[in-house]
Amino acid sequence: SATTETLQARYVHDWLLDKGRWKAGSRTAIVLCDESLLQTVIRSLPPEVDKVNITTGFPLSQTSIVTLLQQLIDLQTAGRIEGTDKFRLRHVSNILTNPFVQLIDAEASKLFAHLTKDKVLFPTGQDLCCSETLSLIFRQTDSLPLPEGVTQTDLTRLPEQNIRLCQWLQSIIQRIAVTQTLSPLDREAVFRTYQIVQRLLSLSITGLLDVDANTFRRLVTQVIAASTVPYHGSPIEGIQIMGVLETRCLDFDHVLLLSCNEGNMPKGVNDASFIPHSVRKSYGMTTVDHKVGIYSYYFHRLLQRAEDATLTYNTSTEGSNKGEMSRFMLQLMVESRLDIRKIALSGQVNTVAAERRVIQKDKAVSEELQAMLQPGRTLSPTAINSYLRCPASFYYNYVAGLKEPDETDLDGMDNRMFGTIFHDAAEHIYNSIKDSHGVVYADAIRLLKRDSRRLAAFVDDAFANALALDGNAGQALRQTYTGLQLINRRVILRLINDLLDYDLRHAPFTIVSNEHRVKGKIDITVDGQTCTLSVGGIIDRLDIAGNRMRVIDYKTGFNTPGNFNSVDEIFDPAKIHDHSDYYLQTILYSCLVSHNAELNPRKLNVSPQLLFVQKAHAEDYDPTLKVAGTPIEDITVHEEDFINGLSALISEIFDPDIPFRPTDNARTCDTCCYRKLCESPVKRE
Repeated sequence: SATTETLQARYVHDWLLDKGRWKAGSRTAIVLCDESLLQTVIRSLPPEVDKVNITTGFPLSQTSIVTLLQQLIDLQTAGRIEGTDKFRLRHVSNILTNPFVQLIDAEASKLFAHLTKDKVLFPTGQDLCCSETLSLIFRQTDSLPLPEGVTQTDLTRLPEQNIRLCQWLQSIIQRIAVTQTLSPLDREAVFRTYQIVQRLLSLSITGLLDVDANTFRRLVTQVIAASTVPYHGSPIEGIQIMGVLETRCLDFDHVLLLSCNEGNMPKGVNDASFIPHSVRKSYGMTTVDHKVGIYSYYFHRLLQRAEDATLTYNTSTEGSNKGEMSRFMLQLMVESRLDIRKIALSGQVNTVAAERRVIQKDKAVSEELQAMLQPGRTLSPTAINSYLRCPASFYYNYVAGLKEPDETDLDGMDNRMFGTIFHDAAEHIYNSIKDSHGVVYADAIRLLKRDSRRLAAFVDDAFANALALDGNAGQALRQTYTGLQLINRRVILRLINDLLDYDLRHAPFTIVSNEHRVKGKIDITVDGQTCTLSVGGIIDRLDIAGNRMRVIDYKTGFNTPGNFNSVDEIFDPAKIHDHSDYYLQTILYSCLVSHNAELNPRKLNVSPQLLFVQKAHAEDYDPTLKVAGTPIEDITVHEEDFINGLSALISEIFDPDIPFRPTDNARTCDTCCYRKLCESPVKRE
């Protein structure tokens, strides 16, 4: 018995060396009841084995060329925007990063880097055809010459799209086939794939295969799943590795049956049919008993003349595996008088402890920190919150300059872009409905809400800006959207309406600025000396309602932070997940606005507001931040405590005697992209 499939395959190494079974050559057989173990078995053969005969064949579906084939079909179906010369970046990136494409064209990697860096989410054929090979891949399929014997008239009665697609696939496969650096397995796989495409092309030309693009793609997948790449070997020498069906009428001295579980031996027997079992049995038709009987014959015939036989089975009950030995194994144990030994295989596990790396502020680190104090550099609330969450993460990102990987969805929609589109749409909406003095009246909001097309145009324009499209609104742009983008567009429209409903209840109010960058100075202590550092960021919306100025930060998420009892809790790393990074950012902006003569010439009371748009539709919703349950109507009440806490925190960042230590909060580590850098494996005896 074994706890995993891989453990059984790894056992092949010890089994062959035991009693010198590998020396028997063709008299030794490894039988795979589960043929998916083939690759692991091959890699587990001991170096003493120099000759092997494999009869099962390598599954074509597991080769790299098939992955490319499916990506190419996706490129011309789901990847191409219908009626245009544009492609979706996700499908283009799959092609450009494929090993075969990079093998035949060195420009593929450079083009991929350019597209992802510049966020070209919908590249055109002109953008992509920068070399002969890439021109072949990203060309229009109807520009290829017709197959021999096929005229343009014939295409009127034949599936032209499938014929063109097969031609195009063949031309790319031919380009790969002439590459000299292909491995023998890849060369065989390329040849077999070419044969399959050629057969489908022939069927399409004769009119026997007339299906739509989606059915054609599924058909290709099914044909490939049933195909294998044969291995070259000799049945009269070397260890024999075979499936159950290949063992018919063969005798071996040493036999190893792997994955001899119920469901593998006998193999997936069932009586699924429109003809009932009783009717099949009465008329002498094949039944499940007959199928089981055939496998029973193979099993006992294989063991009949063997000197020794080893049978392994998986005891795990994960997934569809029941963890039961084959009924034939159980029958041997109960009925036979053979000398049977039961052995349990177990894998040795070496525990490795991870030691968290602490970054000391040596000379190099200190120089980088000093550079952050130079004029022109600004420390953002995001960076400060990063230090609160994990000092080590702050070091890797803002000191060492190891930026987080850009995980923007290549279909053009992720959480970050969702927020960007909402903010952009909200900014242009309020700029359009305010009067010459910046006042937004209730009538202007009602008028906009009744004009659904105008409201949708703002969102479409924001999408166009974020996705780097043509900027066309309305129906022309909606045809470019993916399904996910259409869903998010609808959600953003709903959130915009919720925001307008909230503002309708508080109108009139005066817009001071939208998406305004603000910064100020703060004094910190570094190595016993007082230094001045610039801090700041971008305020989503600054307006005046009544006798107070509101610093509003839009939040499109749903998880609102909890209440806090004092300003000191904002700088407590243990509370960072309760308050998120919202409080520090909004209160900092409020403090900066309070002393900004340009933004607040009338010295109005400044109130920090976190406006969670998904809750804005509630009649009693109040986004004003609270301390110990009391809304902050005037930030100056808490300004001194906040500035003192912020100054102490930033001073700690630049203190040469305090190293950058990784956090102990598992929630932070689970989502941190620097986790591998932070953990240093240490072997334990």
